[in-house]
Amino acid sequence: MPANPIDETRLLISGLGCITRPGIGADDLLEAATEMRVIRGGRRSDAPVEPMLLLDFDLAELVTDPPDGLDLRARCALGAAALAWENAAIQYDEVEPPRCGLCMAGGRSGRRSEAEPDSDRLARLLAGLFRLEGPVADVAGGALSGAVVLERAVSELGEEAADLMLAVGADAAAPAELYRMAAQTRSGAAPPAQGAAALVVETDDRLERREGYAFCELASVRCCPLDGAATTKGVAGALDRAVQEALDAAGIWEGDVGLVQTCSYGGADEPAGRAQEQVLRPFSKVPTSSLKELVGETFGAGFLLECMAAAQVLSRGSGPPNVTLEDMRGGVEFWLERQPEPLMGHSALVLGAAPGMAAAAVLRSV
Repeated sequence: MPANPIDETRLLISGLGCITRPGIGADDLLEAATEMRVIRGGRRSDAPVEPMLLLDFDLAELVTDPPDGLDLRARCALGAAALAWENAAIQYDEVEPPRCGLCMAGGRSGRRSEAEPDSDRLARLLAGLFRLEGPVADVAGGALSGAVVLERAVSELGEEAADLMLAVGADAAAPAELYRMAAQTRSGAAPPAQGAAALVVETDDRLERREGYAFCELASVRCCPLDGAATTKGVAGALDRAVQEALDAAGIWEGDVGLVQTCSYGGADEPAGRAQEQVLRPFSKVPTSSLKELVGETFGAGFLLECMAAAQVLSRGSGPPNVTLEDMRGGVEFWLERQPEPLMGHSALVLGAAPGMAAAAVLRSV
């Protein structure tokens, strides 16, 4: 895995952009997550698994003169990147092309046609549209590929190859492919979904020069592959290692964490879900949240979306509503949502667990 020399350079998240089923933009996503009422009529494991499809959106409303003939994944990636760029309030005369780069995860696109661009071509297309002449890289799609993208972006910034990186992840299988994937999804797991997320990460020196605004500091990112089989023990070991390395790199301990955002793949009774539960035990009193139930399961976008949620919470200073199970009668769960409470710590931990990899990131208030 790439080095993460983040201790020498303070990195800040200054722009957020996403296209998801609940809406367009980070504010829409946070509002949907805050207003979501978790009241389930029946056991969740009995609910049918249906793909979570994007609402139709007009790319021309997000991007001036978008290229013709883009497939859904490219449209999602371009739209999310444009939203993040606008959110960061970067003017084109402030761009130093050789010092700005992009890293992208193609996520899960299903079966591609020959006309559909691969991730490398799509990454270079986006870099050209945003005039980014610094490092440009693509990451193979798969679970937690968004975490690998963020680690790669941090590496480029820490090694001073760039002072701004646009991290993008996009998942956009066609509806027919999503329905095929949903049929193979186990009961209790989140359904496959379409979506895209983008983060603008830049050095504090650059942000200060252009007098920009930061949502939070990106204090560390760690991705750890599994040493052996994808069992609960194997995934838990990799996840615990990623969490401890991320905390150590950020110079904090478990008690400094005021929020946990999770990004696990598969159902709660599968290895990644059980491993996540084990590793989260030291954080049992910390508000824990996930967008997966709201957005669906995304590969390239998932980890970036959870980082986006954590960044907004840190910026606002209050955690998500505390949802508790009040009662269960006749197999029906009754949940009560309480008011948001101020964060008890100044850092957020974002963790991800998948059959082949684990990842963790620490975000810190500024």
